[in-house]
Amino acid sequence: MVKKKRRVIEIIEFKLKSGRDEDTFKKVSDKAQKFLEIQPGYEHRIILRKKDKNFYQDQVQWRNEDYAKIARKNSETAEEFEDYYNMISNASIKTTHPELIKMY
Repeated sequence: MVKKKRRVIEIIEFKLKSGRDEDTFKKVSDKAQKFLEIQPGYEHRIILRKKDKNFYQDQVQWRNEDYAKIARKNSETAEEFEDYYNMISNASIKTTHPELIKMY
């Protein structure tokens, strides 16, 4: 049973692998989104590109950190995420789970 905690924003920062393009990444991300939408605790997601054009943030809001961690683990073997993970440079990935304390 998942304990009730504060909402979290899972922030995944990464670069695309050399030779990967943003348009393909968007299509692959759409496929991964279908998986996320059916995960317990999922609330919403945005993808941002930083100014250097090859550095991205994938932000997913979860009901709490437990749900985020369960979904992340499940995504590692999900067919919908296979292409997504193949687009991202593993060496560049940085993940954090700050708690949401106030939303306006």
